[in-house]
Amino acid sequence: MAAVLALAACKPKTHQAPPAKDAQVSAVQAPAAAPAAASVPAVVQPRGTDVASLAAGAFVTNFDDSERGWIGVLNGVIKPFTSGFLTAMDGKEQSSHLDILMARPAVIESFGYQGDPAPIYLPKRIEIAASDTAEGENFRPVKTLLPDAPTETPASGIRDEVPVKLEAPVHARRLRITYFGNHDDGAVANNHGLAQFHAYGHFEGPASQRDISGVYSFPQGAITPGQSGYLILRQSGSNVEGCTLDAATGGGPGGLVVKAVTGWLVGGLEDGVFRFVRTEAGQSEGAPGAIVVGPERKNKTLAYAALLKPGEFKDELGQKTDRGMIPCEVTGKPPVDPIDQELTQHGRMALYGINFDFDSAKLRGTSAPVLDKVGAWLKAHPDAKLGIEGHTDDSGTAAHNQTLSQGRADAAKAYLVGAGIAADRLTTAAFGATQPLAQNDSETHRAQNRRVEIVKR
Repeated sequence: MAAVLALAACKPKTHQAPPAKDAQVSAVQAPAAAPAAASVPAVVQPRGTDVASLAAGAFVTNFDDSERGWIGVLNGVIKPFTSGFLTAMDGKEQSSHLDILMARPAVIESFGYQGDPAPIYLPKRIEIAASDTAEGENFRPVKTLLPDAPTETPASGIRDEVPVKLEAPVHARRLRITYFGNHDDGAVANNHGLAQFHAYGHFEGPASQRDISGVYSFPQGAITPGQSGYLILRQSGSNVEGCTLDAATGGGPGGLVVKAVTGWLVGGLEDGVFRFVRTEAGQSEGAPGAIVVGPERKNKTLAYAALLKPGEFKDELGQKTDRGMIPCEVTGKPPVDPIDQELTQHGRMALYGINFDFDSAKLRGTSAPVLDKVGAWLKAHPDAKLGIEGHTDDSGTAAHNQTLSQGRADAAKAYLVGAGIAADRLTTAAFGATQPLAQNDSETHRAQNRRVEIVKR
C-alpha cells in the first residue's frame, strides 16, 4: 500500500492589499504611533497578512456570547447583500466599537474596509486606535476616517474594498474600531457598521504555544453534526486531534454518555489557529476548517469555528465548557486511530501542524508530534511508501513557492528518516499553489491552502 504525504508551506504568507483607486474616504492622520518611518510612495502597495482576521488568530474581546454578529466582520468571507456587524444607535452621533485582540504583536502597514451593502448604514466617522497590551484602556489614536456618502446598493451586493494608507507602520497588540453615526442620521436606520475590516501587516516575534485541549460546545452545528454540539480537542505540541459527539448528560467521563462519534478532526496549531480536516462516515473526502479560541475568561471562554466545504461556508461562535476530558470513543467501545481511519475510508487526508520558521525550510520543534504520528503509521504499515508533497497559497511568485515547498518537503523527509523510516520508502515533490483547496481570496482560504495531505495510491 502506497500513500502520499502532501506538505504545506505553513508560514502565513503575505497578501497583496487592494490596488489603489480613488478611495471613498477622507482621512485625518493621527499622531504617529511608532517611531517615524519613511512614507510609502503612492505607487507602492504594502503587502502583508490580515493580522486582524479570525484566520490569523484575532478575536473580539468586548462582547460576550450574546452578541455573535461581529464574526462576519473578521471572517474574511463576505456574502452578497449581507451585513457584517450592525450595532444599535441612539441618536445621530451614537458610537459603538470593536476591540480586536491579535494573536501576537504585529506591525500594521495599511488598513482596508468594505461598507455595508445598504448605503445608509455606513458610519459617518470611523476611528482606529491601537494598544501595545492585551488588556486595559491604553489605546492611542492611529487613524480617523471620514467616509464619503456611499452610492446606492451595488448590483452584486458586495462593495469594493476601500484601501486606507498609513504614513508610518503601526505597532499594536490590539485595535479598537469605533463607529460614529450613519449616513441616514438616525432618521430611519438605527444601526451602523461595516461588512469587513482588514489590517495588513506582519507579526513580530515568535508565536506563543497555547494548549486548547478541552470539551467545547458548538450548538448551531457548523462543525458538529448531530444535535448535542459537543467537540473534544486533545493537543500535543502543535498537533491537535479531536472528534464531534452525539452525547447525552449522564454518568460517563465528563458527565456525558457518548452515543456516537459523528466526526473526526485532525490538524495542528499555527499562530493560535487550529486548522483541521473534519471527516464523517460516508463522506467521499474531508472538509477543511479552523477554530480560534478566545482569551480565557473567569466565567466563559468563547471560541470561533468555521468549516469550508466545497461551495459552502459555515461558521459560528461557541464556548469551552468546564466538563472534564472525554475520550473520542463510544462508551464501552475501543478508540479509533483517526489517521488510519481517514486513509482507509477516504484514501486521503490533509494534515496541519507541521510548521516552519518564517519563509524557511527549518522545522519548528512543535512539528514533532505530527511527524511522529506519520512515522508511527509507517512503522505499523511496513509495506507502505509515502511521497511528501508541498502545497502553498498563491502569495509570492510561482518559482519561490515551488522552491519553498520542495525545501520543506525535503525537511520532513529528513525528519522521518532520522526517526527510523527507510529513505527508499519516501519521495518528495512540490506543487506550489497549483492545487488549492479553496479560492485564494481571503486570509481564511489562503490559510487552508497551506497544508499537508496524505493520499493513498
